[in-house]
Amino acid sequence: MGARRRWKDFPSRLKKELDGTSAIAGFGGVGLGAAGWGFLAPPFTFFVAGVGGAITLSALAYASFRAIPPKLLDPHDLVGTEIDLDKLQNSTKKILKVAIIGRSQAGKTTLRNRLKFDVAETVRTEKLEATVVALPTAPVQCVALLDGDGTKYRQQLVMAEVCDFLIIILDHNSSDDDRSFDEDRVAKHNEFLEQVSNSISMYRTEKLRKIMFLWNKRDLWQQSDSEELARFKSFTENVFNKWRQSNFANSVVQQPHSNEDASDVSFVMRAIIDFAKEDGNESRT
Repeated sequence: MGARRRWKDFPSRLKKELDGTSAIAGFGGVGLGAAGWGFLAPPFTFFVAGVGGAITLSALAYASFRAIPPKLLDPHDLVGTEIDLDKLQNSTKKILKVAIIGRSQAGKTTLRNRLKFDVAETVRTEKLEATVVALPTAPVQCVALLDGDGTKYRQQLVMAEVCDFLIIILDHNSSDDDRSFDEDRVAKHNEFLEQVSNSISMYRTEKLRKIMFLWNKRDLWQQSDSEELARFKSFTENVFNKWRQSNFANSVVQQPHSNEDASDVSFVMRAIIDFAKEDGNESRT
């Protein structure tokens, strides 16, 4: 059986490719025009016309070849792989996109690794990528966990623009062992959230299905003194209320979280599983 492709996308892909080769085809057209209007002496007319026609036909053939839709892959064949976001579209079934965003050192990549049961030492993410994970559901469903460099805001914004389920992970301090409330860190969180908010408003084509706020490093900030704990909780409440009152998603939830607590990670996985099941039920109705 031949490989499945989305041939309905061929016309739009061809138009895009032709736009990219228009200069080459135009050069060939100049040759054809020169021959046709008799600007050249007869011995050269057929030669220039042939060259011009060959260039034009070659450009069209190359554009047509490039426009052939890629082979569709079974989502299960992608499990465990890290792929570019655009390749998620080349699957036989829809792959839900779960984005994990936040500032650098908030715990995004660690959470992603916990969710895909990767016990290797965490290496800071430097590029925008998707990891396909198979969920323990019946039938088995696959989701893509999106992760990017926390120092490159544009990567974070793109994920918020294209995902189905947005997880925003924030903390009280960039340190992994400091209990104190870092005012500057929280101010940076607010700046980041403002950019995310603006990006969602301007560039999303449809409403998010779900947003989950994770207040990470719970094992640390819960042990801070009462005054600092109150300041952090005030920050979380203000953020949550603002986003809940927005019209960004059908559902906005929050949860104290620690990547070092297996039950907290399991809670996030359960939320993703429930989300995937809801999507599966909606797809069958």
